[in-house]
Amino acid sequence: MMIPMILTRWLSIFSKKILPKKESPFDVELIEGVLTEEERELLLQQSIPLLREISEDHPGLQTQTNLPWLFQQEGYYNPFPKLYRSLGIKEKLDSAWANRIDHTTEYPTWHHHLMNGTKVSAVYMLDNPDSVGTCFLINGTEFMMEAKTNDMLVFPSHLVHSPPPTMSPRYSLAMDFQ
Repeated sequence: MMIPMILTRWLSIFSKKILPKKESPFDVELIEGVLTEEERELLLQQSIPLLREISEDHPGLQTQTNLPWLFQQEGYYNPFPKLYRSLGIKEKLDSAWANRIDHTTEYPTWHHHLMNGTKVSAVYMLDNPDSVGTCFLINGTEFMMEAKTNDMLVFPSHLVHSPPPTMSPRYSLAMDFQ
């Protein structure tokens, strides 16, 4: 049996521990079932046309980071008040952007979100057929937190992380809070 190229690359890059839901040796929280199906689908459909190649440093396709402002404009569904309530945090939303990755994305893309006083980051899974979640690099060990469509991972902005390889397109919404 031949293993698809993406899985071969995934296995060679990520020899990590996959953590069961809600079990994390570091400060990552999984919030399940954040939006209604109708809200999630509306957010996905209004985000897709905004996706672009940003730069070589940004994997896959991304929107600009101004979605909190843009989605307050007439004609857009604004998910941020509901997403913010789900988080139960007091930090202010600084920026948010949608992402699309797939089997053509180069992995890993380790990064953190320590900028402009950012304290908390979140990744909401708009459409995640493979339930791949997010990988974290902690003291040289790679961990993967699984998250399915309509789940959100919340974590300190200093944690180094990367989207894991995926066979299917994964759409997510990243948010940073000060």
